[in-house]
Amino acid sequence: YLKQNPQNPFVITFGGAFSNHIAATAALSKQFKLITLGLIRGEELQNKWQENPTLKVANENGMNFRFVTREEYRDKELLTHILRKEFPEALIIPEGGTNELAVQGIQFMLKEETKSFDYLCTAVGTGGTIAGISKFA
Repeated sequence: YLKQNPQNPFVITFGGAFSNHIAATAALSKQFKLITLGLIRGEELQNKWQENPTLKVANENGMNFRFVTREEYRDKELLTHILRKEFPEALIIPEGGTNELAVQGIQFMLKEETKSFDYLCTAVGTGGTIAGISKFA
């Protein structure tokens, strides 16, 4: 149901039904014309995802979904292996976008002017952003 095309890079990522990461990935993907697939934890919304505000907006931004059971979702290593076979050209981003590259990328958000801030606030899901802030602030 998703056609891969070298002119349109393909991104796959993981998240829950209210994931900020899912919403952000979809918005960025729309901006850069990427094809996206969100692996959504829990199949209870499979037939009524339109009622969920996060998934509705993500879909409006072009994201497709694949719902997996919570048990399947726990084994993201196996899911990633299966996805790599099914979509060998896709960039697979971990849940919450958290990996070493993401942590390193935070340094580009922190500028000279942020050094004078008394507080830096962020949402914390998988912890990648806060890990980067603590490393580079």
